[in-house]
Amino acid sequence: MQSPIRRDDLIHSEAALRKALEIIMWLVRVALSTVELVPPLGYLIRPRELTGQLRDWLTSQKSSPRLWMDASTLDDLGSQLFVPREPCCLCLGLAAWQDAASIANLLRVNHIGPFLWETYKTTLLDRVLEELKGQFGLIKRALNSRETSAYAKTEWGILVTLKPEQGLQLFEYFCLPAPKDPTLPIVAKLGGNIFSVTAVGAETVRLGLCFNGFEGPACLALQHWLQNVHQPVSTT
Repeated sequence: MQSPIRRDDLIHSEAALRKALEIIMWLVRVALSTVELVPPLGYLIRPRELTGQLRDWLTSQKSSPRLWMDASTLDDLGSQLFVPREPCCLCLGLAAWQDAASIANLLRVNHIGPFLWETYKTTLLDRVLEELKGQFGLIKRALNSRETSAYAKTEWGILVTLKPEQGLQLFEYFCLPAPKDPTLPIVAKLGGNIFSVTAVGAETVRLGLCFNGFEGPACLALQHWLQNVHQPVSTT
């Protein structure tokens, strides 16, 4: 069924987003040439530095951590600002809440990821793991362990096992949409030559982290796990 309204009809959301853009431009003292319109997602802003005025303003906003960046809700209509955590590139993402996941993915893949790859190279995967360990309280376990909030090294990368409620937090942390079909693994490009493969079971959620080129083996491993946890129960 076609929606009775169009995106252009959300005039208050558009006005709120433009107001937020003008405030940020003033706080970081940037010219129009440093702002890139990304239709229909939002804006990318490239300041020379994060000024003290912007930092003070951000502390008054409601923010939460995401992979490599922090997300702030700027107004009652849900305008979202993504600020990379230091040390990282200076490129801010601004979008309406409907486009938050898309602008975050664009920022992560095209801007933050390349910067971090050039800085850390093959140690970047371990840095992602350290970030997740702090966020989800991960403990190193054996690869065949059934413990949750755990991780293990594999031949293709890193396998993380989470509780179901942590799985929901994981999708939010990676700025990814919730899975529509739990019987299939979800492959996503995180940036910095890193891929994630997520599989949702009834009692646990598994996450595979790997470098570009190893997403195939990771996907096969988690697909095999999904086939086992979602197989029909015999009634005979």
